[in-house]
Amino acid sequence: MLQTFIYYTMLYNIMETIINNMDKFVIDEQSAMEIYRSVRWLNIVFCPYCGSYEIYNRGYQDEYIRRCSCKSCGKNFNDFTKTLFANSKIPFGKLLYILVNMKFKSVLQLSKELNLHRNTVGRYHKKIRDFLLENNENPKFNGGCRNG
Repeated sequence: MLQTFIYYTMLYNIMETIINNMDKFVIDEQSAMEIYRSVRWLNIVFCPYCGSYEIYNRGYQDEYIRRCSCKSCGKNFNDFTKTLFANSKIPFGKLLYILVNMKFKSVLQLSKELNLHRNTVGRYHKKIRDFLLENNENPKFNGGCRNG
């Protein structure tokens, strides 16, 4: 539940950062990954499978996607493992553009601007929309808040 809340917060923060930088058409991959990592990992990388902080870096996949291995459970993972963006073939800068503009532009318009097939853009549009609708409830925390 907490990881879902963190992920939902991450998507919101990414959208806010991108909206503030809308003067660029599509953010380059390196900048997009820096934004994503700063939100996803919150200063420290952890294993998405077991939650351990004992990981080691295994280099990069496709130049920008960091690969890691967990010392505790032994599983390999990358920046997108267990996220909405896992196994995507579209460059992350284009995915961010879809994420930011999906409320303001049609799938057809996005597909023309990104030079992608409309079905591809439509699939990611639906995937992002469904995820946001599914996780669009206020988080409930245990315990109370005391003044003074």
